[in-house]
Amino acid sequence: MFSNARDDSDPPTLTIQDTPLERVTAYKYLGITISNKLKFQRNTKLLVESARKKLFMMRKLRFLGTSEKLANTCYKTFIESGIMHHLPVIYQHMTEKEKAALEHITKMACKLLKTELPSLLTTVTGRIRTKAIRIVAGISSPGLTLENLPSGRYKTLRHRINCRKHCYRNVVARILNSVLF
Repeated sequence: MFSNARDDSDPPTLTIQDTPLERVTAYKYLGITISNKLKFQRNTKLLVESARKKLFMMRKLRFLGTSEKLANTCYKTFIESGIMHHLPVIYQHMTEKEKAALEHITKMACKLLKTELPSLLTTVTGRIRTKAIRIVAGISSPGLTLENLPSGRYKTLRHRINCRKHCYRNVVARILNSVLF
């Protein structure tokens, strides 16, 4: 059960067929660790730790004399893909400190590869833009339908629940509008 309550009192115990449900502080679902307060700090911490371990291995490979092309491929395959797997969805909900920690990984990789890499924000925006274009083309994500307004701009279809400003659907619509207009 997720709770945004400000007090620390324990909520009532939930049961299913007289079996009490276990209360956890964090849950991993589809590769994302979410706390009981709907925060992503633990997920970001795990991403940074994993990326640092992989950068260490890349540093050792570079020390052994691997080519720049192979090192670049290793970075994109093992580090960037791991960071970017869920980042387009959770990036808007991350704190500045979490974003800075992930940006630091990119800067360390730049030094290691001796090349310029795009910033985290640029990469995330590019991924969301690509996804938005695929949504408009009807290639993927039928649940993320966008409404075409008479002005030619896009907005998300109204749902029974009010999506927040940083909802993935609204971010997709904003980025798509910034690309086209």
